[in-house]
Amino acid sequence: MPENPITIEQLEPLVMDILNRYRSRTNIYNIIAERLDFQAQTNAQLTANQNNYEIGNGTHFRISSDAARTITGFTGGVSGKLLVLSNSGSNIITLANQNASSLAANRIITGLAANYNTNADESVFLIYDDTTARWRLIGSTFTHSLLIGGTGTASTLTLRSTSGVGTTGADIIFQVGNNGATEAMRILNSGFIGIGTASPGALLEIEGNVANGLLLLLDGITQHARFDIDVDNTTSYIPSTNLSVAGVLGGRILLERGTSPVVGGNQDDLVIVNTKANKDIKFNTHNGTSQGIRMTIFEDGSVGIGTTSPDRLLHPEVSDALTNTVAYGARISHITSGTPATNIGIGLEFEQETTADNNEIGATIEAVVTDVTATDEDFKLQFQIMAAGALAVRHTMTPFDLYTVVWTDYSDTTTLVGWSSTTTKQLHYKKVGRLVFVLFRIIGTSNATTATATLPYTAFNDPNNFYNFIHAMTVQDNSVTLTTPGRARIGEGTATLTFDLDFAGGGWTASGTKEVVGQILYETNE
Repeated sequence: MPENPITIEQLEPLVMDILNRYRSRTNIYNIIAERLDFQAQTNAQLTANQNNYEIGNGTHFRISSDAARTITGFTGGVSGKLLVLSNSGSNIITLANQNASSLAANRIITGLAANYNTNADESVFLIYDDTTARWRLIGSTFTHSLLIGGTGTASTLTLRSTSGVGTTGADIIFQVGNNGATEAMRILNSGFIGIGTASPGALLEIEGNVANGLLLLLDGITQHARFDIDVDNTTSYIPSTNLSVAGVLGGRILLERGTSPVVGGNQDDLVIVNTKANKDIKFNTHNGTSQGIRMTIFEDGSVGIGTTSPDRLLHPEVSDALTNTVAYGARISHITSGTPATNIGIGLEFEQETTADNNEIGATIEAVVTDVTATDEDFKLQFQIMAAGALAVRHTMTPFDLYTVVWTDYSDTTTLVGWSSTTTKQLHYKKVGRLVFVLFRIIGTSNATTATATLPYTAFNDPNNFYNFIHAMTVQDNSVTLTTPGRARIGEGTATLTFDLDFAGGGWTASGTKEVVGQILYETNE
């Protein structure tokens, strides 16, 4: 069998041409022998470019060259004559396209609008077209770069996997690598396109374990460019009109680059859009056990974390089966690159527009470190509130303010006035927030008509002078226990507890034994 047999499709027009033009049997045999002699002939090595190359009689020729050479045309062209050229050398032999170095009737049309290079061990077919009086390149093994396309500016290129009905398996496959060892892309008979997969399940499916993933570069664009994942197939680019599936508006993920982004915002913004009226944007993740919606952005802008129906601009919600454990729905952290020191903290601000385009921070809640010693840290919680246009700390809570503290013995610290000596001196206090609870019992020898004791905190000074801190107490004067109560009181802005013999402010006997027993509660700013 010939090395490169001619096909029936190629043979049929030749035979019909011969039968139509020649009637004698002898002529037919001669013409067929001239045009279809597939006995391979080895020509002399080309040592120069060839114009009007007299290749010889026959069909199949082995040609080689001493270097890269060009053939601009062949002599002996008659209608339907075939040439089979096999490059038996190691150098490229170029078939020049429509080169004027050969006579017009000897020139070659490659069909590529460019020259065609035959590589070593490559074979090509040419057939002579007497209508155009040119040799036409009709086939090749195409073992090198190939340009496929029309010669016109509006020429259409059609790739077809089959000329028949076409069923599953009639795919178009693109291979790369060593002799096509790697499949780069496949187009199924259904139209699904797979990159990195031979069985795509969608219009476009991309798979692959590569470090760079999927990269789309729109570079050198000075006006406008976009990377758009859209669920619509319309031609409009305005999100309010073109995001739809089967005519129903849907969503899009859009990265715009340029001076005039079509959906607002700034250039290079990543925009996620849902243009379906009264519909949300939802973020779904898989926790290893189940998949679920973790965050929802409502159509009104409310954000729900842990809930799909937020009723505030930010609505975190913890949903679990716990019955006796505190659940935390949010955390605010402050991480510093420096060395933490006392008074470092983290806070929340509450801002309100008070007049047009004027916002004021009306209050803050701050968690402030009072001791940064490792394993022994202390914090205080302080509240700032704006008054008369000034934001200032109005209340501070220390760790001892947040739970019941122990009583502190102040007996040896207090300073007594009105006693020359005491047999019993007991004064204890407990501070919870701004409230100070005091218990006292003092027995001793009187040396004055007054009696006082100092306290650890100064009483709150009411700017309206609304009240003093007063409480009843049991008293004994000059060794006699009175049946009417005495009065314990603290003056505003002072840390002095005054003991009165009665509620009329009566004085004590300046000698003898006196005793006071009672309690008092007062407020402090400290």
